[in-house]
Amino acid sequence: MSERPTIEDASPAALEARRARLAAHTIRVMKFGGTSVATAARLRDIVALVGTAAQKERVAVVASAVSGITDLLLAGLAAAGAGRTSDTVSQYRARHAALAGELSPELGVERFGRLMRSLEDLALELDERLRGVALLRDCSPRVHAHTVTLGERASCAILGALLAAAGHDVRALDPLVVLPCSGDPLEATPNVSAMHAALAELRQGGDLVMLMPGFF
Repeated sequence: MSERPTIEDASPAALEARRARLAAHTIRVMKFGGTSVATAARLRDIVALVGTAAQKERVAVVASAVSGITDLLLAGLAAAGAGRTSDTVSQYRARHAALAGELSPELGVERFGRLMRSLEDLALELDERLRGVALLRDCSPRVHAHTVTLGERASCAILGALLAAAGHDVRALDPLVVLPCSGDPLEATPNVSAMHAALAELRQGGDLVMLMPGFF
């Protein structure tokens, strides 16, 4: 019986074919923190990095909130819980609108318009949540967690629009579906078996670039 060729003695073509088969079922995760998504220049750098990686394998991009936004949201929740007014919503709206505005040449008129509408929806959601907390003078762990995610959701909206403008077919992932957890929203326990099932389905998919928030 002939021996099976090893990696060392396989032909370059066979090695390349093997790499291609592996790449089809693997996902490279690229995580970007708050400072990495804080400026238009750095967002453009992310798009370039993702573009290079996506030429060889499928990519899952995980984005944090823009630097300073999480602290802004936490301060807004604290003020609302104490019955104090704050400019949290206006700062949130202005920071993301300015960032999107710097990217408008690449986005084009229609995509920029859709992005601004999405960002405004998020700002209105933030306003509604803070009003509710102020009214009740209470903030449950679920409301706290969902409010803080508005930072990541905004950065993902901006980054997703820029990736799409660069020609990527972007699939936005809902982390609550892909990474299901249970228990306290601020100290949740991962459901490992359900995660494996969700990720297995993603590995079989054809999406080259996936995008999800880093906090949910």
